[in-house]
Order: sequence, then C-alpha cells, then structure tokens
Amino acid sequence: MTRERKTRPDSPSERDEAVRRLILDTGFDRFRRFGTRRITMDELARELRLSKKTIYRHFPTKEALVRACMDRIAGTIQQEILTTLGGDQKAAEKLRRIQASFAKLGPLITSEFVTDLKLEFPHLWEEIDRRRRYIIEHMADLIIQAREDGEIWQTIHPRVAVRMHFAFLQHVMHPDAFALGEFTPAEAVETMLTLLHKGMYVGSPSAPGGGVPEKPSRSGKRDGARRRAQSEKKS
Repeated sequence: MTRERKTRPDSPSERDEAVRRLILDTGFDRFRRFGTRRITMDELARELRLSKKTIYRHFPTKEALVRACMDRIAGTIQQEILTTLGGDQKAAEKLRRIQASFAKLGPLITSEFVTDLKLEFPHLWEEIDRRRRYIIEHMADLIIQAREDGEIWQTIHPRVAVRMHFAFLQHVMHPDAFALGEFTPAEAVETMLTLLHKGMYVGSPSAPGGGVPEKPSRSGKRDGARRRAQSEKKS
C-alpha cells in the first residue's frame, strides 16, 4: 500500500515573499499604465483583496513602493552597464553593449510613469538623473578609446558626442517632453539608437544619398503609386 506524498506547504518567509512580489508586480503595472498620482494604496489593496496593513508591512509608504518599481527598472539595466564598463571588451563593443542596455528601457517605462515621478517624487527623479549622467560621463572615455582604435569615425569629437547624449536625456528622455504627448519613451530610445547606428538616411550611412537604398515594402510601393496617381489627376 502506497502512501500519498504530502505536498510540503510554503514556509512563512516564502509566502511573505510571494505577497511582496504580487504587490510590486501590480503596483508596477498600474504605475506604468496610469502614472503614480492616479493610483493610491487603497486602490491597490482593494484590487489585490489585501488589507492595507498587509501592504504597508511590505511597503511602509507609497514612496517605498514607487522606489521599488524604480529600482526594478534601473537595477538590472544598471548592473548590466556597470558589468560592461568593468569588462575587458574593446571600447566600441562596450559602447554597443551599453546602448543595447539602454534600449531595454523603452518597453519598461511610460510617459505617465516618468512624468508623475518627477511631479510627485522629484527627489527620486533626481536619483535617476544622477545615475544616467554617471554612465554617460564614462562613455566619453570609451568614445576616445574607440576613436584611437579606429573603430569609430575620426571626425567624431568625444565631448560633442557626450553632449549629444546629455541633450537627449535633458530634452527628449525627460518628463517635460513626455508630458506633451508627442512621442513615447520607447519611440525616443528607438529613434536615438537608429540615428546612432544607421544614421538618418536609408542606404549607406557615409553620406546622404549614398549606397544602395533598402527595398521598399509592399505597403510603401502602394503608397507611392497612390501618390503618383493623385499627382497625375491634379496635373
């Protein structure tokens, strides 16, 4: 006769960690979708069917929960970048890896989250700003080394390149810019990386109009034919 093997119940610490993770996951999702100002701890408690006492045991204040969400965004990416800076790869490869890490930010942050973060918790926004400035300052040395190694164009001045990155942070990846609703953080990151890696012009990045342009998509061909037909009607 075989006895059924009883499933061992989770330990109290494991249950606590699961509840904390649930609160963090839900808070992170709501802050990204609606911003921090529209979401209250009362609403989270109702949605999760948890007591406020339980939520406050894991996150004593709303700021503590927002900080945990912020650390979730920055933690992995920042660690990736610091590991890259301390690695033994060539300078140009380090730059590529840092830019790849920055690319992961786009899907994680939203205009609502970043805009409210600066308005409701400006000191947390300043922490983020200090972190990213620290990383970009280190990129200057990498750009200098990559130019000496002949891996980037000699016409690129390192300090100009760094100032361009800072300008991107100050005027594009900034809550005030997102508040206008003209583009999302993901679109801003994608545009910046496309300009850095491919340039603005289709084809060879060496000069405007140079090289062989990429083949247009079918939809692009249809749009072009439609525009030509409209032009012929007007004429």
